[in-house]
Amino acid sequence: MSSKRMLTLLSVFLTWCAIGWISSTFILERSGLVILIPKFYKFRFVTILIGVVLLVLSTTFFVISRFLKEEEKQVSKYIRCKVCGRKIPFDMVICPYCFSDIRERKNELSDED
Repeated sequence: MSSKRMLTLLSVFLTWCAIGWISSTFILERSGLVILIPKFYKFRFVTILIGVVLLVLSTTFFVISRFLKEEEKQVSKYIRCKVCGRKIPFDMVICPYCFSDIRERKNELSDED
């Protein structure tokens, strides 16, 4: 699994955990179980704080995964050599495999755009 996919899944998981942490105290309050927790408001503050920290981490991981995705789009600019058919980077002038001139192919590509 790619690192950008892992970061995206991690951000989704952390968001899910953050929502659970934040909503847990409200669920306890609604269900009437507040009586069982002696310092409920301190508990609520801590759980909301943990939830916010998890949301910040989730957002950070999501932004990093998007940055990796954009970086991959920029790196994946390849063309095929018209002689040997292999994929080579777009900025090459001569094919490193068959040593044919690539400039003609680049001119054809720019004319199509």
